[in-house]
Amino acid sequence: MEKFVQEPGVVGFTEPFNEHLRLIDQKMADEDDQKRREELNHPNQEQSYYGPYRDLIVPGDIESPGIRHFDIRYPLNYWFDPKDRGQLRYLRSLIDHAGDRFQSQPVLGFVRSLGRVELLRNLGGYHIVLLREPFDAFWSSYTQLRDKTNAYFAVQYVMLAALCRDVPALDALALKYHLPKLKIKGPFYTYGRACNLFREQYADNLELLREAFCLVYLLSYGAALPHADLVVSVDRLSRDEAYRKRISNLIAENTGRVLDFNDCRCPQYDEPEARAAFEETYRAEQCALEESRQARWMAGGRLLDSLLA
Repeated sequence: MEKFVQEPGVVGFTEPFNEHLRLIDQKMADEDDQKRREELNHPNQEQSYYGPYRDLIVPGDIESPGIRHFDIRYPLNYWFDPKDRGQLRYLRSLIDHAGDRFQSQPVLGFVRSLGRVELLRNLGGYHIVLLREPFDAFWSSYTQLRDKTNAYFAVQYVMLAALCRDVPALDALALKYHLPKLKIKGPFYTYGRACNLFREQYADNLELLREAFCLVYLLSYGAALPHADLVVSVDRLSRDEAYRKRISNLIAENTGRVLDFNDCRCPQYDEPEARAAFEETYRAEQCALEESRQARWMAGGRLLDSLLA
């Protein structure tokens, strides 16, 4: 995403399914842009985080304004839902806004879209899926929780297990740990209340956090990979010069944008005991999904395994 928005004639919508788009007003956009970029360690991003959304902020309910057509259920509730539920109308409004307001090519940089890539293909475009080694992805979110800086990224996978009860594997996990049913709908506070509840009750349960992450990771990539135009391993991108050149060439051929990935860095965590425990859980969940032959897994599960080999 950051690479694309550095290109001329490109406008980037960062995290179109970010829950704060249900809450944002002009004052929040002014105050939060710089803070968020620094916290997310993206200091070189040329466009402001909320800048492209500013003209789409409209008065909402008494509790908050927000972005036109955005629904608080988009971030998590519909993660694995194959139905549209208004998402395409919302995303098309961003795409149209890029052309009408900025006369630019839109780039949508998602972080919550893996379970619905098939749906998002209805928008057209070129769909790039980023892949990171699962333990390092998990440990990155867990260390933020452990160091008391941000519990959200680790806990959101447990929230997904409680919300996506129509996915058998996630329903089984919710029943195993007696997770309460969540209701996130309407104003932003329903989302914030759910996050606070799950952070208070489950943030110290490493076994649950690990199991939830593994299942969501496997199911998400199993759903996404068959519908991607390009899959990019950020681990290989950070250490393999030939791979960087190949990915850059493929993107240039399909988008007309020549991107330089020579500064790509993706840390690996030296935590042998934690890694071993994680890999045991990961393989157990993988085998269970393989045996269940769930459609959401079978579509891309073996492809995921080959890409991580």
